[in-house]
Amino acid sequence: MSNDITAPHLWVLDSAGVVKAAGTKVFVRMVVYGPAFAGDDLILQEYDAGGSAKSAVILKASASDVDWVYIDFGSEGITLNGLVVGTIDGGTAYVYTRRARSRVS
Repeated sequence: MSNDITAPHLWVLDSAGVVKAAGTKVFVRMVVYGPAFAGDDLILQEYDAGGSAKSAVILKASASDVDWVYIDFGSEGITLNGLVVGTIDGGTAYVYTRRARSRVS
């Protein structure tokens, strides 16, 4: 399988590499990681001002089991500059996104 970002609100990631290029806003509400083995790591990165990928979300499976791990950023979520799967030792990451919306003052 390879990364699938065709759904508007749920991306399924299982391979390291660029998902969205620098300069693309990615709105992340939650990341759920289903590791394949105990101790597996997931590192999602975004681009800094200089164009280098830097860690933005890090999830790690327990050393003794393969329970799912997650981080919830709430209804507003976080905004990343692009998205890169820097590390995924095994398993699948589910990234819940939201669309950009205009705010009325």
